[in-house]
Amino acid sequence: MAALEILAEILRDQLKAHGLADLTDNIVERFAEEVGGERVYVSRKPRSAWSQRNAQLRAEFNGRNHDELARKYRVSKRRVYQLLDD
Repeated sequence: MAALEILAEILRDQLKAHGLADLTDNIVERFAEEVGGERVYVSRKPRSAWSQRNAQLRAEFNGRNHDELARKYRVSKRRVYQLLDD
């Protein structure tokens, strides 16, 4: 099943519970217009999991352990710097 079909199915199920299932096609069409042809990354983890990981990384930072944290959290050294700047 294509990603857009999965999105439509999920939306339809969720909106149906609120009597809004007829909005599904409009939402899916708008999404396709906005991001159609682009690569879209959808994380498997909820945003809260990333926030928790980022907070832990910041707490463990000692001013000199960029490389160690990058390896431990499986991110690039550049991403470590970005997370510390947030």
